[in-house]
Amino acid sequence: MNYLLPAKIKPEHKILDVGCGKGEIICHLYNMGFENVSGTDEYLPEEINYGHDVKVVKKDLSEVQTNTYDFVMMHHVLEHMFFPEEELKECYRILKNKSFLMIRIPVKGFAWEKYKQHWVQLDAPRHFFIHTIKSMELLTAKAGFKIHDIKFDSFAFQFEGSELYKKDIPLHNPETGEFYSSKSIFSKKERKIFREQSKSLNQNKTGDQAIFYLYKE
Repeated sequence: MNYLLPAKIKPEHKILDVGCGKGEIICHLYNMGFENVSGTDEYLPEEINYGHDVKVVKKDLSEVQTNTYDFVMMHHVLEHMFFPEEELKECYRILKNKSFLMIRIPVKGFAWEKYKQHWVQLDAPRHFFIHTIKSMELLTAKAGFKIHDIKFDSFAFQFEGSELYKKDIPLHNPETGEFYSSKSIFSKKERKIFREQSKSLNQNKTGDQAIFYLYKE
């Protein structure tokens, strides 16, 4: 959970994971010692209660009380939202002052330039918006946030997935529904190159995924 470090989260802070699915991340955070974690996902069939006040509620952000949370996070959620500006404004509203919203999303970088329509992160029609650093600066400013930091966290999938699409191979085996194993398609040398390239792209701030730390003063 090194991605929490820039936000300086403390065990007693109240944390919300937006669009968290079944809540795997909040359960992990609780097991790490974070005492006040919860999630919300309006597409869940029903609320999930894991005990010890660790819950995933079926609720829209507009239903959450103002100035409630010390830290709000979205892990690959914003790109699936119809109205991202409105959702960011709701995140701003429910955060306490001097707190962070953390957003992990795909961003246009080297992989987009290399693969174009075959870039795996396009993921149409599930991804409604694909951002650049500049577009995130403009969008988050409209919601009242300041970008405190940006970390790039892309990995070999940007190459493996895009290479599959380039060869007209789906990510999932149509018979089993499972992801194809990269080991069955790419050589050990190829996979090593993909990993090394991804690490280099992150260092150069041109990877295809980024974490934005947005600050509410």
